[in-house]
Amino acid sequence: MPSLPSHPKAMVSLLYLGTLSTAVAWFMYSHLIHAWGALRSSTVTYFIPWVAIAIDWFHFGVWPEPEVLSGAVLIITGVPLTHVARHRFGAKPAA
Repeated sequence: MPSLPSHPKAMVSLLYLGTLSTAVAWFMYSHLIHAWGALRSSTVTYFIPWVAIAIDWFHFGVWPEPEVLSGAVLIITGVPLTHVARHRFGAKPAA
């Protein structure tokens, strides 16, 4: 079992990531579910790979490999399909 970091700065960072940033993300996502509904809100999580690719490129200067780009394109094309399928089959969002 790995041990916890002993440096105070590492412990503060660990507590920050585990509490504050997670709590903020949770409340934002809960608000999004309330405002947009569950299906539309869940599609927001599919944009995380694009954000990670952009940060990797801008911050580290690493251009994504073709497999990464093709996977991200596949994810992005799947997002509209969820909405099209919902409208085509007449499913109504939960109240």
